[in-house]
Amino acid sequence: MPFFNVRFPGTSGDTNYEFLIDTGADFTTLNPRDALAVLGAGYFNIDFADRGRQIRMTGIGQSDSIGLLFPSELQLLVSNGDWLNVELPILIPEPMPRVPGDHGNWQLPSFLGRDILSHFDLALSYNPPSV
Repeated sequence: MPFFNVRFPGTSGDTNYEFLIDTGADFTTLNPRDALAVLGAGYFNIDFADRGRQIRMTGIGQSDSIGLLFPSELQLLVSNGDWLNVELPILIPEPMPRVPGDHGNWQLPSFLGRDILSHFDLALSYNPPSV
């Protein structure tokens, strides 16, 4: 499956995060491994028990989970070398379990979902490989 590198403004250095393109996902998600890298220890201070903001996430990983939407800006690298900034809410799931590792939803890649893909035409090329 094609992966896409995305940069978050305000993060240290020129760190890129790898996202899986998921045309069936309603939202772009920043799964726990990447959420911890972007948000640092603040990720563990998010109140996922806020029922008014919860979104149930199904079909991802081993079990259902909940997430919260946060305003975000993604920077996508354009073929001419420029960065394109896209503002959209990103769904951040509750870490399951709370301890990072190769278990639970910590091993899931982050997803570029329909909410961002609907702004663009999506074309995949295998020779040369590009999106």
